Amino acid sequence: MSNKDMANLMRSRGVRPRRRGRRKPEPPKPSTRLMDAFREVPPEEAKKQDSVYRVPDSWEAPKSVQKKSLLLPGEEEAPTLRLKPGPKKKAEHKRRKTAISMCVSPEEEFYLRKHAHDAGMTFSEWARIVMFRAMKMEIPPRS
Repeated sequence: MSNKDMANLMRSRGVRPRRRGRRKPEPPKPSTRLMDAFREVPPEEAKKQDSVYRVPDSWEAPKSVQKKSLLLPGEEEAPTLRLKPGPKKKAEHKRRKTAISMCVSPEEEFYLRKHAHDAGMTFSEWARIVMFRAMKMEIPPRS
């Protein structure tokens, strides 16, 4: 039921809508930690070097964490970084990018894939070997 239908129903029944009272938002209460931050520092703590009350300007990172320079001695510019993670792509002439489709039933697919797996090969690798053997031809090198 839409708001308009509800308003028409209320008007037909003689129900008058009530206005909502607006509450004033309460100011946020400061937390105890925030209140502690504005206390005066005890004089004996102000003298200590490792005091928790001191706010250091900056901390020097340990040597094991500091970044090493990307430039080797004698180089003028930084080496180019690979931005893409993962292994390099294969060369274009070494890629297998053509697929041959064949229609088999689900049971036949299961048996073919299982036989290839039992031989320790992927299905496409096994099929390639079987087809070239049927043609009595050596598999061409990929170099």
